[in-house]
Amino acid sequence: MKKLYGKLMLICVAAMMLTINGQAAAQAGESGNNLLTALRNAVTLHPSVKSKIAELQSLGFRLEEAESGRLPTISITAHALTDNVNHDHGSLQAQQTLLSFGKLEGSISLAAQKKELGKLLLLQVRRQLLEDTGAAYVSHWSAKQSVAIAEANVTEHERLYNMIERRQQGGIASEADVRLALSRLIQAQAQRELLRGAAEKAGLTLEALTQSEISADNPVDPSLTQVSDRGITVGMAENNEAALKVKAAEMESAQREAALRRAERLPTLYARYERQVTRTTGSASIDRIGMMLEGTLEGLGVTGQKKVEAAVARIEVAQENLADTRTKVRERISTLWTERETQRLMIQSYERSVIEIEETMQSFLRQYDAGRKSWIDVLNIQREVADTRLQLEQTRAAWLEMSLRIAAITGQLDTITGVNP
Repeated sequence: MKKLYGKLMLICVAAMMLTINGQAAAQAGESGNNLLTALRNAVTLHPSVKSKIAELQSLGFRLEEAESGRLPTISITAHALTDNVNHDHGSLQAQQTLLSFGKLEGSISLAAQKKELGKLLLLQVRRQLLEDTGAAYVSHWSAKQSVAIAEANVTEHERLYNMIERRQQGGIASEADVRLALSRLIQAQAQRELLRGAAEKAGLTLEALTQSEISADNPVDPSLTQVSDRGITVGMAENNEAALKVKAAEMESAQREAALRRAERLPTLYARYERQVTRTTGSASIDRIGMMLEGTLEGLGVTGQKKVEAAVARIEVAQENLADTRTKVRERISTLWTERETQRLMIQSYERSVIEIEETMQSFLRQYDAGRKSWIDVLNIQREVADTRLQLEQTRAAWLEMSLRIAAITGQLDTITGVNP
């Protein structure tokens, strides 16, 4: 029996170790330096998200507060008065709403709509974070690639400088050639340091958005940048864009508030029970039960009418805001699509240009050896090689940024990042 017990204990310990190791592996995988991890961290760890979640919880309590209006209201009073006769007086009242003519229902409906609006505001914040984080990740990744290009450029300039210096020592090149090569080398080194600073700045921006130490070490997953054609994309934006959902919810809230303001001018029917206790000579407790109709007209009804008119005016404002936002969303998504297509065509051009310029560089080196090109020609073509490579990288980064922004706006990144629309 003891042996069996010991074996069971060993099995339990082994199972626990496997579970812990599995959880640790999952956490390690989640902390990877890739775009998906950055996006997930941003929509969960950023302070603006936590703030909206707290606001949403508050709105949930407001809804529960409104729903509690369906429950009875109980009040108790007690006091003692002394004159020629001692009076001990107390009362218990219980009141239940029977018919509110839309006030209770309207209050609950408005609170529920405000909670829904809170969810959409949270979605809007997260969608914006998806956009900004995607752009920051691409910026950091691209900056690191640009630094690598600049490093290669410095290495090539050092090689050319050393070659020219050796030729000058051998009497083949002039002192001016050496000075020019050194000048170009210094310029290449300065460009590299400038790009290093840009990469560091981009990394800090990314860490601020993700609230974690994430370095863009991996390229963007191509599946995250796949978008539909222009017509479908614009339609998806009009149906899924967070700002449009928020404006539509604000208009719905304004409509429900107007309905509530109209209902507030009507009376309320209650069922009421009251028990009064008076301890004086010859007195007894009194029980009363019945119905009560209660209503108030502030300012002879003018106040309530003005509240209704103000609520109706807010509906018109919300309608105009919704129409204006829809126009802006359509314009923005169309602009992003156009820029994305422009960058795609530029990438194709720069890729061909890089191939041509690199072949030209090799040709210039051969022609220099043959005496048909000067060192300044070789140095100029090397600088052009580096500039073209950097332009290609910047164009690729711009295309990636436009693609990720479109994907975020249309809601294509919601599911994989845990965002609930």
